[in-house]
Amino acid sequence: MFYSFFHLFLLFFIYSIIGYMIEVITIFLNFHKFNFHRGFLLGPYLPVFGIGGIFMNFVVQKYLDDYFALFCICLFICSVVEYFSSLILEKIFKLRWWDYNDKKFNINGRICLENSFGFGIGGILFYRTINPIILHFLDFLSSRSLILVGSICFIIFFCDLVFTLNSLLKIKIDLNAYIHKDATEEVKKQMKEDLRKCLFGTTHIFKSFPKTSYKNNKSFKHYKEQLFEVADEEDRKK
Repeated sequence: MFYSFFHLFLLFFIYSIIGYMIEVITIFLNFHKFNFHRGFLLGPYLPVFGIGGIFMNFVVQKYLDDYFALFCICLFICSVVEYFSSLILEKIFKLRWWDYNDKKFNINGRICLENSFGFGIGGILFYRTINPIILHFLDFLSSRSLILVGSICFIIFFCDLVFTLNSLLKIKIDLNAYIHKDATEEVKKQMKEDLRKCLFGTTHIFKSFPKTSYKNNKSFKHYKEQLFEVADEEDRKK
């Protein structure tokens, strides 16, 4: 039971790290600069890639020799995962974390043809070349080694997840606390104090999702401005 769980978790963890690397490289190729603030979590992994990778790993095995079918499956599944990830996160936190409305052929700004096409091509390359190596490596590990490595990775991931969710919940609470209130000097001072407490986590999140938006809450824009103002002050103090 433990072997099966940690085998599956390590697959998820590795896929998430590979997704993070792909995001960083893609940003570099498009904008000629490195941006290591990708995703919610502080560590170098993107769970959405892990979830999609695990699901597709069970689906694509019998289509590995059919490139067109493999392309379509990867395109469809990854697009569905990205769409519903955006939708669920927006429902939970009342925030839009990424927006493709500026790209052609998008669906509600949550997914776009450009990204979906990339998922299809990337899926072919990944599942034909890299994935067999990953599966062979995990099969090569002894049960004890796999459980040990899996346990360490799980603890790291879980602690990161708890810290990040705590930061996100603080964002939500801070927003609700200042809706329809005047930005008096006292309120501003209190906001800055609250922001300092979760400065590291929240700045990471907003740098990861620079297009974060919440059109129905005017306080959100003010919150982001205050956050980075505090961050600048902290940098100057150093």
